[in-house]
Amino acid sequence: MADKTVMDMFADMAKQVNLPKIDYEAFVDIHRKNIEAMQKSAATLSNGRPCGLAKQQEILAEVGREASANDR
Repeated sequence: MADKTVMDMFADMAKQVNLPKIDYEAFVDIHRKNIEAMQKSAATLSNGRPCGLAKQQEILAEVGREASANDR
């Protein structure tokens, strides 16, 4: 038997307990966007820009809007 990935093992477990199907791609994409937003915020703040906090809030608000849109 070939080595199973963690995702394969989780999918097998979900089948056994009849969990609803999860869109893993969307789930991972949301978290990837969150991490990217944090990286952009950190880069903005480390550059010493006076508008750093405003930029961070803008990025996080955008990520929140995208996450809300993906939940629908």
